[in-house]
Amino acid sequence: MANVKTITRTVARAALALVLAIGLMPVAMLASIPSQAYAMQAMEATPITEAYVEPIAPQTYTGEQITPKPKVMYGGKTLVEGTDYTLEYGRNLGEGTAHVYVNGIGAYTGRKIVTFDIIQAQITSISLSETRYFYDGKRKTPVVTVKCGDKVLENGQDYIVVGMQNQDLSSVGVHTLTVKGTANYAGVLTADFEILAPLEDEDSGIKSPANDDSKPTDPEDEGQLMYRLYNPNSGEHFYTLSTVERDNLISVGWNDEGTGWKAPSSGDAVYRLYNPYAGEHHYTLSTVERDNLVSAGWNDEGIGWYSDTAYSVPLYRLYNPNEYANNHHYTTSEVERDFLLNEGWDNEGISWYGLE
Repeated sequence: MANVKTITRTVARAALALVLAIGLMPVAMLASIPSQAYAMQAMEATPITEAYVEPIAPQTYTGEQITPKPKVMYGGKTLVEGTDYTLEYGRNLGEGTAHVYVNGIGAYTGRKIVTFDIIQAQITSISLSETRYFYDGKRKTPVVTVKCGDKVLENGQDYIVVGMQNQDLSSVGVHTLTVKGTANYAGVLTADFEILAPLEDEDSGIKSPANDDSKPTDPEDEGQLMYRLYNPNSGEHFYTLSTVERDNLISVGWNDEGTGWKAPSSGDAVYRLYNPYAGEHHYTLSTVERDNLVSAGWNDEGIGWYSDTAYSVPLYRLYNPNEYANNHHYTTSEVERDFLLNEGWDNEGISWYGLE
């Protein structure tokens, strides 16, 4: 029992001595203990600057902040975002040099800055508000619409129209407008419009211009009946040589409006086009107008019929500026033409000629 008491007293003295020693330790030394521990921990963390960050390929401008997520590796190990590092980004909106900031966390420390390029997007399409005018001595400047994909771009900000000052845009002939991407957009596109010869008088337009598919009308040609139909649901008037097409349309609800005129079996070709988005047809002698519509997504349905090269009976062309689609009308009737003009339609002169 004496030995146990002796041991107990010895332990008690040692504990008391330790407490006294700590009590007598300077406060500065006590405060340095956590700092030393943190320093040891920092010495063990790996600088993220030593990690390998996979190069980022050039990114195309989108108009929104671009935030790629590159692969980060160290010593052959792929690091985990949120565990080993976090990502921050610069503004990364426009064409030029962009930034990604890799911040080490956990076993990694520090920040690594990675750069990549934002490149210009390509302009993809151009269209004109009008591709066919009649000469009146005035300068023609159709409204230009330029797109990148489905996005409509802004003139002066995303693209510029070049070379207009070098053209006489009031003269008869084919005129080309050129647009060039700028700032965040690149590329060059062109579109044509045509100014036809001047009106001969208040009732007549340009005589049928020759096109690639022209051939003289035979004076003995008896002609072919052109059928006129009307869709009461869409407001479209439709014209065809085919009795099969006519009868099919009548069977699905179109109104039969009888015969519109008699077309020759040869002459200047009248091209027929179809807009699959608006569900309308358009007819023109002009290869320029045809090609512009095809480039804008219309379907080329070939030659619909021919125009009389002897200019016998004019077909008047009118345009309704208040409608998005089905806004052209063609008629031999001056009475119908004048009625539509009084209703606010625009007179676009003579579209082609029939025999009667």
